[in-house]
Amino acid sequence: MSTGNEKARTPMTITRYCAAALLAFLGHRVQACLCVNVDDNFVSRAASGSGDVFLGRAVRLVSPREADVEVIEAFSGSSELKRLVAPPLGSCTSGFGVGVPLIFAPAPGGKIFTCSTRAPDPDLLERLRNLRRTPETKVRAPEERAQARADRAAAAAAQEAQRERERIAAEAEALARKPPARLGMTQEQVLNGTHWGRPVQILTTSTAEKLRERWMYSPPPRFLDFDNGRLVLIQD
Repeated sequence: MSTGNEKARTPMTITRYCAAALLAFLGHRVQACLCVNVDDNFVSRAASGSGDVFLGRAVRLVSPREADVEVIEAFSGSSELKRLVAPPLGSCTSGFGVGVPLIFAPAPGGKIFTCSTRAPDPDLLERLRNLRRTPETKVRAPEERAQARADRAAAAAAQEAQRERERIAAEAEALARKPPARLGMTQEQVLNGTHWGRPVQILTTSTAEKLRERWMYSPPPRFLDFDNGRLVLIQD
């Protein structure tokens, strides 16, 4: 698989190398494959944006060498379902295992070349995911992350305080549109039908003849006096 940049080929800079070795075991001939610096190849491909690099799994076999592959996590390219074609039998990647997660870097047209799939080990996944992060996210020190959390908490608290102010203002506006209290009203009528609303404090005194409640409002000295549940005095 080419990364799009032609470089001098030395043993240390080859990014993909497959050497076929015929091994005899119990009369069967097996082809082995060696992939050099394959992780760097995946990362270079994703960083350059020269093609699809993604974690995926085959969800349906069209043929032994062709499958529909679902994208679990895209590192570059699209995240749509892809139709991929494996190399011929005897290559490093000779077919698909349905449901097996692999990192893919198919060529245009969906052809998978030798060494273009990789088991999703944590180190390679982390390198690929880092490509999607901003530099600030990757290098932030612990104290910067703590400050970011504090800033988010402060912003959330400010939003909540603003919502509470808006709620109180809306309730006050709704109360202001209601009529004033009148002598003889019941406590329920005052609460639900006048602009007085709920008191901030209730003072209670009682005698043998009556129970007096003084409903205190802000700012003082606003109050309403009720005798046995009926409004008898308005101080506004």
